[in-house]
Amino acid sequence: MQVAIAGAGVFGYKIAEALENGDHSVTLIDIDSTKLDKAAKTLDVLTVNEDARKVQVLKDLGIDSYDCLIAVTETDEINLAISVCAKELGCPRTAARIREPEYMGQLDFVKKAFGIDMIVNPGLSMTQEIYRHLTEDRSLKNGVFSSGNIGITEFDARDNQAVIGLSLSGLRELMPNLRLIGLVRNGTFIIPKGKEVIEADDTLYLIGSRADTSQTASRINKKKASKKLKRVMIIGGGRTGFYLARNLSDAGIYVKIVEIDPERSKYLADNLDDVIVLKSNGTDLDLLEEEGIDDMDAFIATTSVDEENLLLALAAKRHGIPDVISRVDHDHYKNLIEDLGVDMVINPLDISTSEITEFIQGTDTVASSALMAGQARLTEILVGKDILIAGTPISNLGLSESSSVAAIERDGKLIFPDTAASIEAGDRLLVTTLISDIGEIERLLKRKQ
Repeated sequence: MQVAIAGAGVFGYKIAEALENGDHSVTLIDIDSTKLDKAAKTLDVLTVNEDARKVQVLKDLGIDSYDCLIAVTETDEINLAISVCAKELGCPRTAARIREPEYMGQLDFVKKAFGIDMIVNPGLSMTQEIYRHLTEDRSLKNGVFSSGNIGITEFDARDNQAVIGLSLSGLRELMPNLRLIGLVRNGTFIIPKGKEVIEADDTLYLIGSRADTSQTASRINKKKASKKLKRVMIIGGGRTGFYLARNLSDAGIYVKIVEIDPERSKYLADNLDDVIVLKSNGTDLDLLEEEGIDDMDAFIATTSVDEENLLLALAAKRHGIPDVISRVDHDHYKNLIEDLGVDMVINPLDISTSEITEFIQGTDTVASSALMAGQARLTEILVGKDILIAGTPISNLGLSESSSVAAIERDGKLIFPDTAASIEAGDRLLVTTLISDIGEIERLLKRKQ
């Protein structure tokens, strides 16, 4: 597939990095030659040092021969303009990053008016995952996801005391019809590799037949008292903080948001109803104590600085806040995050890159997918005869530590395969992947030449 990406910033680079693992020819377009030079040195992509808004540039590129264009420059209006031009010139599918809150209430209208097939908004995507976690206490709707005969169920270990202290083999004896495909521990999603022991604070994700997962969910989750969220503090009034404060306030939840920039604070105060906006430095722990951090049910650190978010998350946990969530944009903090013991860590670019790759993949090979805890994705791959992995033993797939074959549906039957099992044409292959390494899915989708 030929894919053009307009914008070689962090997001554009991340999309290109994910796609280069698959059957894609990627062209990266930007007016900044420095960004393109970096991409050219590390990625197998074609670079074009031009302004993608110019019709002649897109014509010279032959945009009508491309399958898709993704516009992810730093400006919403430029992304809209590029997407419209590409569509008018014959590119069949376009996607645009739109981030400003003013557009959010009219996304369907914008898509229809501009002929855009997909709008991606990292801040809004992250907000939706955080909101679901806070208000529903789970990342899968009603604790269950299902596609065809396959289902996933999600529950906290402490809500089913029998699983605490079990190894993976012990869990299989207790629940023979289900398999553990992932767990969240100290805010981090872990794909089990065989040595894990279930702890009381873990959140478990298990796969099985639709009937078995639904039955397990109804039996365990009905014991759980509904989550009562009354008071929330948000540090950082950027787009994510804004969206989240608005959604929580609309749900009748008391929200305080702390923002250091005077102009941004005024914008928040003018555009958020029933939200207390504090113009101050969110890293001032004395201020947070004065503003009642100890009384909060949840605390979200969503500034643009990872170090600040992690410091604040640690402070909030020490204050005993039940739900602490931190935004982290860089992967090199992973080990530190696990030590902090926060309840949820989320990366907006990882989520949005996963959304973009899913959009590009279409439905001919990817039947369904589910996002888990904002950090991992379960992808259902339809294995056709022309897919390279058909006839390959799982042990020969070369999967990284961030991916695992969860199950196979073959001839209507669910199989929990071992590494010696082979993938066959006609299978529905279920793969769990950390979205920070979503390019792994692209590699599995490669077709025979």
